[in-house]
Amino acid sequence: MMNRPTIIRKTVSLDPATDKLIRAVLSYLVNISGTTANYSTALNLLVIAAALETQDRNGWSQNTREGLNQFLNDRTSIPLIVANIDMRAVMADIDER
Repeated sequence: MMNRPTIIRKTVSLDPATDKLIRAVLSYLVNISGTTANYSTALNLLVIAAALETQDRNGWSQNTREGLNQFLNDRTSIPLIVANIDMRAVMADIDER
């Protein structure tokens, strides 16, 4: 019998481009590869892929660096993400711990 992984539930804010990418990966997993997957699975896949890319001796590829730089310099998405963080929920979560 396999041990089930510990599931930690967190709320995150994602910009629309990231959400679109996650949904595209989810669509691929479900519709093309026939995998049973959900939104969290697709997000975890992308996070793991990004982490694995850092295993290269040269670090992130030029495309990844450019994409991250473009995102970090996006003056529209970042303020929207920050504005949508519900600080009351964050503080309540901290208080519960």
